[in-house]
Amino acid sequence: MTRFLATAPLNFSTLWKTFSRFFHAMENFFAFFPRYGKLFSTLWKIEKRGKRGQSYNLMFWAALALLFILPTAAPAARIVDAFAPATASAWQPFLGAPAPVSAASGIAFPLPFSRNVDRAAWDKSVSLDLSAATAFEIELSCPAPEAIRQFGLYFKSGAGWYAASTPLPGGGPRTLVVAKSDFTTEGTPAGWAQISGIRLSPWKGEARDTALVMHRMATVEGRALVLVQGTSSCPDNGARAVAAKTTERVSRLLIEAGIGHTIITDDDLPKGALAQATTALLPYNPTPTAPQLKALTAFLKRGGKLGVFYGASPTLARAMGFKLGPYIKAKRPDRWRTIVIDDPIAWLMPPRIWQQSPNLMPAYPAKKGSRTIAFWENARGVRQPEPAVVVSPHGFWMSHILLNDDATSKKELLVSLCAHLDPTVWAPAAARAIQEAGRINDFHSLPHALAEIERALPTAVRPDETRALLDDARALSAQIHAALTAGQSRQALRLARRQRNLLLRADAAVQPPRPGEFVGVWDHDGTGYVPGDWTLTATHLAAHGVTAIFPNLAWGGCAHYPSKHLPGSDTLRLYGDQVAAVLAAAKPLGMQVHVWMVLWQLTGAPDTFVARMKKEGRLQITSSGSTRQWLSPHHPANRRLLREAVVELATTYPTIDGIHLDYIRLPDSLSCYSASTRTQFESATQQKCKTWPADVLPGGRRQSEFRRWRTDDITALVTELRAALRQANPTVKLSAAVFGAIQPDGGNIAQYWPDWLRTGSVDFLVPLNYTESSTEFAALVRRQVAQPNAAGRILPGLGVTAAESRLDPAQVARQITLLRQLGCPGFVLFDLSGTLRDETLPALRQGITRPGP
Repeated sequence: MTRFLATAPLNFSTLWKTFSRFFHAMENFFAFFPRYGKLFSTLWKIEKRGKRGQSYNLMFWAALALLFILPTAAPAARIVDAFAPATASAWQPFLGAPAPVSAASGIAFPLPFSRNVDRAAWDKSVSLDLSAATAFEIELSCPAPEAIRQFGLYFKSGAGWYAASTPLPGGGPRTLVVAKSDFTTEGTPAGWAQISGIRLSPWKGEARDTALVMHRMATVEGRALVLVQGTSSCPDNGARAVAAKTTERVSRLLIEAGIGHTIITDDDLPKGALAQATTALLPYNPTPTAPQLKALTAFLKRGGKLGVFYGASPTLARAMGFKLGPYIKAKRPDRWRTIVIDDPIAWLMPPRIWQQSPNLMPAYPAKKGSRTIAFWENARGVRQPEPAVVVSPHGFWMSHILLNDDATSKKELLVSLCAHLDPTVWAPAAARAIQEAGRINDFHSLPHALAEIERALPTAVRPDETRALLDDARALSAQIHAALTAGQSRQALRLARRQRNLLLRADAAVQPPRPGEFVGVWDHDGTGYVPGDWTLTATHLAAHGVTAIFPNLAWGGCAHYPSKHLPGSDTLRLYGDQVAAVLAAAKPLGMQVHVWMVLWQLTGAPDTFVARMKKEGRLQITSSGSTRQWLSPHHPANRRLLREAVVELATTYPTIDGIHLDYIRLPDSLSCYSASTRTQFESATQQKCKTWPADVLPGGRRQSEFRRWRTDDITALVTELRAALRQANPTVKLSAAVFGAIQPDGGNIAQYWPDWLRTGSVDFLVPLNYTESSTEFAALVRRQVAQPNAAGRILPGLGVTAAESRLDPAQVARQITLLRQLGCPGFVLFDLSGTLRDETLPALRQGITRPGP
């Protein structure tokens, strides 16, 4: 905001018109947030009296103040701290931090980070019961967010703390969302119902002074909608882990959509946990116990509504008006690729939702009022017989869990399904969509987005068309206002989504291209959009400015091509040689092909191969003595196998452009402690361990030595591969996907890639800079390009659809702008998917990757 005000010409007439339109559009919106109603009403009366000459400054700063402190929690939120300026003294400095001071719209916490300090902290005594909270939303701002590496939030409870940290999204007014699942424990906290203190602790990033202004902290909660996390309904620990992750995913989508909720476990069901609920979602609760089923059916009988994902209970299906079909496992990976909505306009859902499901538990309409609203299609767009979603007066049933891909579409799907169960959901969903409409790229509000995109219009190929998009977006504010006034929340939501999409299109059009830029795409499946048709994929990618494809064609125990060293995969059996296929499709179009190898992991490997590796002592052993189905990188035979596979690729397919190593590291600090690892460590250091692995574990007498050795051993392996590749085919480049953060001793994963750059062992690196924070992204790239011999060799990886980050086209464009400013020659996008195909690449083609004149 500060930077914007410093550079924007203050044309008060234009500002007046902009904010007048904004106020008209937002008038009814404040009904959702009554505490701002009086301020809004006062400002609006000033405008209506027409005393414009006297009120320019008042209106301008008041409008900015509203945007500055606008809350983003759903109506069910409770204020944890309003950060009223008069209460600054309640926050006690800790670790020598300066005292906080009152600010115009909150409390300012000075950060003297030009000094030799690592963080600052402030404590406040409270007495709170936060047990009902699902997450916390924090409104804050910082003029120099690059000075903050992480924002730490701590809640004191009993003799311990709940602790979490997150990067700042960017400068200006921002909203941080911290889910309860993000917190870890320190000491022995007494529970969320007994919170006695709050600690705010920003960690130092760049060495510069700044201030963090806190405006508001609120809970995300809601008793009417309950998420039921699977526990005893799951058959084993693996299924319970899936249930926890899936529940967290659904919860985050609801939080983003503005829908408050509470999370319980299915063990709570027989205890009356749904007593105050009207709606319950079962993200993954496959086989509820008899007491749980009794509670769920009783909930339905009293008028409650259920949303079930991938359930396996015929009893529950019958109670909801469905008939449960048998479990089905796909024989081919391309069978269920897309959810297609039968009537997307009526349901206010995206027409198509990308999801690759390997198996289903479908339910079918069985009683009056039940029907199918969504079907599955395969990779070629052929409808499959199994329903994707069925609905009835009692709820809905989806035939698989919600996976992580195509998150925006799934959020919209989830909102509409929840509104089917409880129409009052439309109101908070509309409120959130209105707030988020202008929060694209690094813009923090609708007026900010409109002004900044309009300023960049000269860079658009067709500026008049782009200006029309902005005009349409601006005009929608009045329509949104009218819909809210008429109590049509669903219509307001639809219009707000359209407004955001118009801004996304306009923002894409003003992004400048850079001729000759390296534009890469990872393909995790290694089969393209449609298995068996690499020509379709290569043609689409080339038409959208992609210059390189990174298909995943080899794992630790299988290959998608005929190999003398690795067993053939199911993909090879079904679709043939994928290296030959991608080369035949991509090379005539001028695209580079870098074969992506996922090292050590035995996913897809035949059972016989895994058994042989275990028998030969070649698998990783954890510190507790358990076996992991990963090959040990320290075992000489495994290193030889990798060298042979690399040489085979380079000689059998001499026209490939590169070999791309992934997981050229250890998974974590828990491995590897196998007998072979011990032998190699003792041989390299010429010293025997008295007690293994105790000597090399944390607290052991040789722990630091062991950590350094394992990192050096991985670095030596990269050097070996570089030498073997140069001898086999010197035209083939060697690259690697690496962690974005740099740990001096390689950290828990034993990967210190700056040494690989320094010695010239790699041609380029692709750091996995998977973050939604532009501030954190810039900090990562800044440190990466500063490494010795890094010039021209850092191609940041952008997590468009990664587990750690989900980026809309404007966020992708912002990160590309940042990496360009820092001198990177290109980037690689994760991952080939429907989202990339239908949203990201078309948007980038409008500006970032558009061809030159």
